Amino acid sequence: MKFVYHKDGGGTHAMRFAHGNESAENNYGYWVTPDIASWYQLKGGESQ
Repeated sequence: MKFVYHKDGGGTHAMRFAHGNESAENNYGYWVTPDIASWYQLKGGESQ
C-alpha cells in the first residue's frame, strides 16, 4: 500500500492513495519506506 503526500508551502498539504503504476516524484526518484518499530523493540529509561 502506497500513500502520496503533497505539500505546497507551509500551510497546504494533502495525502492520498497512490495509483497502481504511479512513480515517485521525490528527490530520491523511488518510493521511500520508513523503518517500522514495534512496542516490543522500544526501550525506555528507568522510572524514578
